[in-house]
Amino acid sequence: MKKYFTLSVATLSLLLLCACSNKKQTESSSSRVSSSKTSSSSSKSSSSKKVEKTDIKLYDSILDMYAQAIQNPKANQQNQEINWIVSQANIHPQVYSGVFYSYYDLDKNGTEELIIAMGRVNADVKYDLLDIYTIDDQKPLRLTNKENQLDMIGERMILAPLEDGSFLYRGASSATEAQYIHYNFNQKGNALEKVAEGASQDSLGQLPAFLDLSILDWKALGKTETNTESSTSSMNEEAIKNGDYSSIAGTWKSGTGNTLVFDANGLVSETQHLSEYGANDMYGFVSIGVLPKQGAGGYVIAFIPKGKDYTITNAGETYKDASDHDRDRIWAGQGLGTNTDPNSFYYKID
Repeated sequence: MKKYFTLSVATLSLLLLCACSNKKQTESSSSRVSSSKTSSSSSKSSSSKKVEKTDIKLYDSILDMYAQAIQNPKANQQNQEINWIVSQANIHPQVYSGVFYSYYDLDKNGTEELIIAMGRVNADVKYDLLDIYTIDDQKPLRLTNKENQLDMIGERMILAPLEDGSFLYRGASSATEAQYIHYNFNQKGNALEKVAEGASQDSLGQLPAFLDLSILDWKALGKTETNTESSTSSMNEEAIKNGDYSSIAGTWKSGTGNTLVFDANGLVSETQHLSEYGANDMYGFVSIGVLPKQGAGGYVIAFIPKGKDYTITNAGETYKDASDHDRDRIWAGQGLGTNTDPNSFYYKID
């Protein structure tokens, strides 16, 4: 009897333990089910929220201004709301295939930016960025503006977007020197701010990969028409950069009576010669240094085709072109600002 009682107590204890274990498992299971339902409900609630789509019609006024600048470059050169380098698409149809725009959320904040670029002909980089706009307070806001000195990107000043939404800027300060700046969106997404700058890309540290602009959905902006005046220009900038000066061969005379004589090989002079580094783009114009054959000194000359404006903006200062736009000309000087003097320009006389 005693043995039977002991067995019964042991059996009862085992049953109670099993019951408690089952209860805990049931409670745990119920808790998991409840948690799963809560998580599922939360997920459904989250997925049911719709991301607001960017009202791209807010950018129409910007696209209209660019379309007008393409059709009539001269009349729109003073428009500070856009990048007037867009006129290069007309002046150099052999270099640029046209002007294009696309919408893309660069900083992944839910707002698609308006990106405007010039398409390049036969180049590894197919697009040169001209402008970037975003929407702020239901209005288009220019990100590449005069305040951050990005209002004239496109030729010697290149802004390349990176995959993380930041940008790499490269600006040529001279034929042999360049400036590199890493830009990123600010927290509000309504401005670009400097992250780092240096004299080389490596000095900025490890940067993300470049964004492949070819993946964007580009649309042609307006219709680029060859500028009648510039198309009759005999000045071949690309040939000059390759060392062929035959398109400007002859005598050129300035307002002060000084002359420059060129043949197919370059400058003809007993006292001075062209820089051995050759002609390069400077401030958007083909330029080259002129040095004395003996002694120190020298100056720079820029080749400006008919119809092209030689207004220069640098460090927030704008220097207006004082030359005759209806003629091919050569500018000569030692510093910025002398292009405002009409006598600093040479015109062909034979």
